[in-house]
Amino acid sequence: MKYFGKSAVALAVSFQFFSVAASAQNLLQNANFEAGGNPVSACAGGGTTHPAVSGTLAHYWIENSCHLETGASVTYALDANTFRTGALSQRVVTSGKVGQFWTQVTLNDNKRYTTSIWLKASAPMSVYLQLRAQGSPYTAYGSALVNVTTNWQQFTFDGYAPASNGGSVAGGVFVLPQQAGTLWMDDASVTAVTDTTVNTPRLEAVPKTYFGMHIHRDPNWPSVGTTIGSDRMWDGEGVQWADIFPVDPALGGTPDWTKFDARINAALAKGAEPVMVLGGNIPRWASSDPNGLQDGSSRYGPGSSAPPVSEAVWTAWVTAVAQRAQGKVKHWEIWNEPYQSGAFQADVPRLARLAQLAYPILKSVDSTNKVLSPSFDPNDNRFMERFLQAGGGAYTDIVSLHAYDFYIGDKLNLTVPAPRGGDLAGPEAMYHKEHLIRNAKLVLTRYGHGSKPIWNTEGGYTNAKTATGAPNDADAAPVVARNLINGWVMGGLDRNFFYSWDHHQFAAGGREAVQGNNVYVKTAVGKAFEQVATWMTGIPISARTVDANGTQTIELSPGIGYAKRFIVWNPTGNFPYTVPSGWDYVSYQTKIDGTKIAIPSGFQATPSPVLLTRF
Repeated sequence: MKYFGKSAVALAVSFQFFSVAASAQNLLQNANFEAGGNPVSACAGGGTTHPAVSGTLAHYWIENSCHLETGASVTYALDANTFRTGALSQRVVTSGKVGQFWTQVTLNDNKRYTTSIWLKASAPMSVYLQLRAQGSPYTAYGSALVNVTTNWQQFTFDGYAPASNGGSVAGGVFVLPQQAGTLWMDDASVTAVTDTTVNTPRLEAVPKTYFGMHIHRDPNWPSVGTTIGSDRMWDGEGVQWADIFPVDPALGGTPDWTKFDARINAALAKGAEPVMVLGGNIPRWASSDPNGLQDGSSRYGPGSSAPPVSEAVWTAWVTAVAQRAQGKVKHWEIWNEPYQSGAFQADVPRLARLAQLAYPILKSVDSTNKVLSPSFDPNDNRFMERFLQAGGGAYTDIVSLHAYDFYIGDKLNLTVPAPRGGDLAGPEAMYHKEHLIRNAKLVLTRYGHGSKPIWNTEGGYTNAKTATGAPNDADAAPVVARNLINGWVMGGLDRNFFYSWDHHQFAAGGREAVQGNNVYVKTAVGKAFEQVATWMTGIPISARTVDANGTQTIELSPGIGYAKRFIVWNPTGNFPYTVPSGWDYVSYQTKIDGTKIAIPSGFQATPSPVLLTRF
């Protein structure tokens, strides 16, 4: 069993604890470590290419370190000298970031699970706790990055179980030390309460601003009419810090605002709100790692994704760009994907400090400005949690996530061999079945930020390929459509930015008929984006239903005097569907390519959504 995710460095912060109700049923076996143990099996290559594991692990607990590529060691023992209750605890001695161990728990639909565990350490250390799926894609339904001290402390976190249509999912409680040291564990528990609110759809009209887009190179506005409500100016030519200030002003450099101004004016002319990303592609002269020596520091050129060289350089840039766009740009994202940068991984408080410095500048230039957090990966909430522990939430009005649909994996096109697991119902998995956004919100809630809006500022389909490896816009189009629908109705996102209109390698909304001529023709993906935005913008959602075949129906109610409309699809295949009749009868279907035809007899729901209307 492999664990996917990046390791984190401990931060000394406080953590709020809650007690598990005494009356709740504990779902774990040998949760108190009193029932003896078993010797762990050595890893192949132990002590060289893989960890050297040894010792005794409590019954019902399983060692899970052998997949790690490190020569570090971990030793387990049942300790009769250090315990919280009873006569034994589990002791783990690790020489590095190893020591992954877990115990099984079965997870059921409509349940909210509370995981609790008591920990202490020989010296302060960071430990990552998860309630997660045993198998691929190893989703963490609940998680906490905790700072363990030399005293026994109880750590508690919540998580929503996967939606499983009344079935169950094999899960487990996983304990992952994040640094060397000695850790003791005692009195673990997992309890559950029924919570059907997790399956409650969002029955509100969708604002135009929800439909976001990225534009990289196209000199013209995307040919999707005025359906784009938000424009995230990232990876666009001429609009990044590195483009605007290529030469240090202290050495005589002058800014080039030409493309920046043009991009903002184009967005506003089409009724789209521009969103500016402050950091992530910075000029080499402004970088603390100009030669790109640290891992992840050079995603766009040497040192481009490393932290700024000084606070003064950062504040000067923020001041200049905020003043330039005053009254036009109202939303400012601190940094793009800092979790990819080794420098930021090693120093999250520095990232929080950048937010702290930028926040008052942006507010002073325009009090209506809103500040977005750095973008986080909801597939692994550790980096976000470390940012919150460092105080970054105080300088965040809106939480930015990058919810790329890894649940699709490589199964978007069934002609392409899939090297890892996937789910054809990828958007449904990400936003509903696996509760990715809702469980991220639980982490935010634990730090007092659960009420803040969440935007998916970047998401798309990197694996939408044909058998020859070319981008597959046709197969991606239905998935993009369902992503937009589900992100609002079941994910609870306030904005959802597709990446991107004109990407050369991913599924894209527009593509050059002749590569390099800068004339972009709307693809199947672009048509799907345009149609879904047209169907949903400003129209109240009155219901969501799922039938026995898994066919999903979103009911739209335009208001008194207007007939209802229905968006219908089945993410897994073609199934018979009874179209609404009687008072709610419909006669026509509009496909995601904009084609409108009479509803045929024997109508079937397919993975591609359609809009059913009376006229």
